[in-house]
This record gives sequence, structure tokens and C-alpha cells, in this order.
Amino acid sequence: MNLIRCKLCDNMILPTTAAANGGLCMPCKNPKPKIEVDPHDPVEQFRMLKIAAFELMARLESEEEVIEDSEIIDTYFSLERRIQSNCDSVAQGLLVVMASLCAHRRFLTAKLFPSAIAPVYALGFERYESFAHYLRCLAEEDRPYLGPPTRSGRSYLLELSTSEALIRDAISNVWQSMRRDPPEENEYIPYILRSPGSEQATT
Repeated sequence: MNLIRCKLCDNMILPTTAAANGGLCMPCKNPKPKIEVDPHDPVEQFRMLKIAAFELMARLESEEEVIEDSEIIDTYFSLERRIQSNCDSVAQGLLVVMASLCAHRRFLTAKLFPSAIAPVYALGFERYESFAHYLRCLAEEDRPYLGPPTRSGRSYLLELSTSEALIRDAISNVWQSMRRDPPEENEYIPYILRSPGSEQATT
């Protein structure tokens, strides 16, 4: 039996189907309605911000263009304001993006790292070894929340895991932002800030 090509696409259809549908295949005859996306929908906004962040990560990794620091900061914090999930997933997503961006702008680490590691602190982590282990595991994770880091980002996560000073400074920043003013009489201090060399964080 000779087949007939659909008038609108390359599908080959039976002559009986063509006769019944005016020369069209079934998908062309009864196309699925197009779903209109509301650009103001929070889920759609988050999806677009995630795409923008990962596109920026790829652009930085390619090193084919000059990218302003302001674009990196704005892209990261726009995503950070919209991301919603449990603490572990949020931490994975923000740390992957932060490390992939800051791997090419090390001086921005002090600005972005505290908000990225804050969800890890919210999970109850207090010791440097715990934070370091989390970062190493994330660097080795095949499918972290949102998506994998760039090659440079993966290396930078491992590098951050070896820097007690950077982790301590980031947690100090998070803790300071949560302190009451004036401080409580028996204020709780995270263990990492009670360790040697961190006296400045408790003042």
C-alpha cells in the first residue's frame, strides 16, 4: 500500500487517513493546545532565573567574553531570593551556582559564600569538619539539586572545603546577621566560632 505524505509535516499516512482528514496526519489534524505560560508565575520566574544562572556559569567557563561583576552578583542573588525547597536542596543549588561563578571571580566569594552556606548551617552543622565534608560530597555528587557545577566550580568546591578560614568567615557572617541587638546574656555561639583563631567573631 502506498503511503501519502501529510500536507503540513513529513509524516507518512495511510490513504484512508488522508482522505478522512483532508490530507493531514492525526497530530496535524488535532494539534494539542499550546500552553500559555504566565511570566509572573513564581514557578516560571524561578525556572527562568535558574536558566539564567546556568547560562552565566557556562559563559564564564568558556572565557570567551568579558562579564561584569554586577551581572554575576545580580544573577546569583536573583536566584537566591526565589529558590524554595528544603535546606539541603537549597544549599546544593546555591553552592553549585556560587562556586561556579566565584571560581572565575575569587574576590566575590566573601559576598556570595555566606548566603550559599547559610542553609547548611540551618541543617545544624557547626564544626569545620562537617562543612568541609558537605562541600566535598557536593563536589562529587552526580545530580545535585538544580544541576551540576562547571568543571571549575567543582574544583572550587573542593578548594573551599580545605579553607577553614573562608568557611569560618562565612558562618560568622551568617551568625552575625542572626544575632539579637543587643546580644542575649547567654548567647549561643556556633562551635566553629568558638574554636581557636575565631575570637573576633564572638565580640
